[in-house]
Amino acid sequence: MASFQFSYDPVPTDAQVKLRLDVLSKPKLFALYLLAFAAFCLCFGLAFLAPAMFEKHQGAVYECQYVPNYNPEECFPNSDSAAFLPLWIGRMKDVTPFSQFFLITAEVYSGEGLVNSSTVSVSFELRLEMSLRAVVGEEKYVDLIKSKAISHTIRCYADSSKCDTLFLGYEPYLDYSTYDIMIMFDNWSRIDAWVSEVNITVRSVSPAFSRYQLAVKYCFLAASLLSSLCYLYQILRLKVSHYTAETRNLALLSFSIVLFNDPLFLGSLIKPALGFTVVSVVSVVQFVVILAYFWAGVMMGIAPIRREKWVKAGLGLGLVLLFALLTALYVYTAVQMKSDPSYRLSDFSPLFLGFAVTALFLCTLYLLLLLVLAWRACGLLSLQSKRQRFLFYLSLLMAVFTVACIGAGCFQRLPSVGPFVLIVTSAYNIYIGLLQALWVPSEIGILELNRDLELTNSVSQAHKWEEGTDL
Repeated sequence: MASFQFSYDPVPTDAQVKLRLDVLSKPKLFALYLLAFAAFCLCFGLAFLAPAMFEKHQGAVYECQYVPNYNPEECFPNSDSAAFLPLWIGRMKDVTPFSQFFLITAEVYSGEGLVNSSTVSVSFELRLEMSLRAVVGEEKYVDLIKSKAISHTIRCYADSSKCDTLFLGYEPYLDYSTYDIMIMFDNWSRIDAWVSEVNITVRSVSPAFSRYQLAVKYCFLAASLLSSLCYLYQILRLKVSHYTAETRNLALLSFSIVLFNDPLFLGSLIKPALGFTVVSVVSVVQFVVILAYFWAGVMMGIAPIRREKWVKAGLGLGLVLLFALLTALYVYTAVQMKSDPSYRLSDFSPLFLGFAVTALFLCTLYLLLLLVLAWRACGLLSLQSKRQRFLFYLSLLMAVFTVACIGAGCFQRLPSVGPFVLIVTSAYNIYIGLLQALWVPSEIGILELNRDLELTNSVSQAHKWEEGTDL
């Protein structure tokens, strides 16, 4: 009797789809890399050609006694001690939403008492009261900071004329066009031997830089939207079962990069509001979190681990929790600064301080996991295809870049260099655009591969039919 066996060896899913990276010749692939590098260099150059990010706002802050036609009664608040303590006042006029926000800082300079002494350095507490109010009409004011006591510990050095620079206030919602500032030092008589001068500076974002930033963001928004639609159109022509893990994760990143470019940025310039701040925070945090999941998936794709599904599920839940914590922290800080521009991170409530510690713990756990996965993947790179090697090196490079950017942001309260903001934006857009260009399925490759698979299956069936027939 004849016996029939119709068992077929499964074809790996990854072998059913040829990506552009697989079918491009080496010269064309090298040309694409050069094009991406040239695009980044162009964006790097455009970033440094941008207008200066900050400008000293119209209307300076002077010590009250040096103001022309000085009259102590005109300095607010009206207190008997105001005439006997150093008092700085100023009025900012013609503030526009395109100024985005303004910073109030104090530069402290060493006095003769320190220079002439044998002491190398001295630390002391600088106590002051600050008031900030918006002018809404003749004799009408809105108090934003009402005589708030602030204390700073600063250090002065004998070999340097300048001491520390103090951060006094930050106003992120420019709802008014005119602001009055008053700063009064409470313990001046105790520190005047160490301090010779204090310069109060108010800096806001230059409207010219805001317009330049708006143009850059919206150019990248249009480019990312077009690139993402093209990529999604190509992969939707395939069956979901043909997708690789990188293909699926890159589809998610394609949505994420569009949000990262902040489609509502123009609205935040025209009408500052907390809602726009929330959208901006969510757009950045979600992109970083999805990138983190993508990089871990790349490493596990090269060096599989035990119980990978459970690890990915735990990683996903941890990153979702991290997203919620970071969003809550940023929004909470924005709300506090809106009601009190002199709010400092040290003023965090115990609850949100716990959020910050938890977020830091989750970030540390993720970095340790990524380091372990990258170390394991390094040992298997020689056995991988050029696609996997390229993705590994590029992901590792961008992960280091991201950690460096976040670290730089932690050591400065706000980005103080305009090119830094634009370079970060361009780097991520070019990175995702390059991945989309290389990971898009090649139509020619798919057709040729399908035809080869059909031929292979038919030949395999014929052989198995002959082997299974007992004549």
